[in-house]
Amino acid sequence: MRDGGWLNLYSIGGYVLSVEGHDPELHQLANAIYSGARVDSGTADITFRLSRVNEDGLELYCLSAADVEICRQRTLGDFFLDVEWTLTQQAMSGCCGLIQVHAGAVAINGGGVLICGPPGSGKTSLVVGLAGHGASVLSDEVGLLKTGVSTPHPRLVGTTELIAFPRDLIVHRRTQQLFPRAAYGQEPSFKRFPDRCHVSFDRLSQAPELAAAVPLRQMLFTSFQPGCELALARLGPAAAARRLLLDTYNLESMGEECTELVAGVAESCPAWSIRYGDAVQASSLVATFIGVANTSKE
Repeated sequence: MRDGGWLNLYSIGGYVLSVEGHDPELHQLANAIYSGARVDSGTADITFRLSRVNEDGLELYCLSAADVEICRQRTLGDFFLDVEWTLTQQAMSGCCGLIQVHAGAVAINGGGVLICGPPGSGKTSLVVGLAGHGASVLSDEVGLLKTGVSTPHPRLVGTTELIAFPRDLIVHRRTQQLFPRAAYGQEPSFKRFPDRCHVSFDRLSQAPELAAAVPLRQMLFTSFQPGCELALARLGPAAAARRLLLDTYNLESMGEECTELVAGVAESCPAWSIRYGDAVQASSLVATFIGVANTSKE
């Protein structure tokens, strides 16, 4: 960007966005959003602009694209939420050729694990817990699946690829208490709220390098029930496909092709249901299980 301004580029599932502006404080905000998706070069599919505007003597933060105002907010925290959600919606729209699943995702031992379930099913707690066991975080909200990927490995031809969607993890207070991390306090104040903290997943991952994409090796369908014992059960392809379809965001837009692709994923990838009441215990046992399972696939 010219005239002393700044410009950030982000690549999410191959879709490139840019955010530009002149204000140093808003540059800090831009740096804190999708930090795991930042790239040094590329051609943006869409450009957003962050700026300040004055309305009746009141200074407001403004988000626009192509000279069209999208939103304005009085506080930096509210503005962060609007900008982050706008980028998320745009990225999901731009990744329309990929299966988009309401799921967390991690990589361990070179293999990907998709953690599916509705809100409140404990996905984020498992993701944060598994990160503490050395897993690389790929997402806690949107799992991107690319099917029919050919690889040099003869046993992985036609595999499904799990692609990172590096939106901040939204870690609620209960999960913060279960899994204390210095990362929560390291985030800027506009990402910290009384009941939750938005955490860049590169702050939580202990893996030396963050994975951008890995072969999908396991699927877990979670159910959090306070006080219940840990229960892990294998799902057949039909049951896994039904559950995966329920958790797919863009089923309608992809039409019949999406249904067929999801069925293919379920047939080629082992799936399990997991019910738990103790996230700390569950993440420890799941880390051992998926570590062994993924190693056996090498």
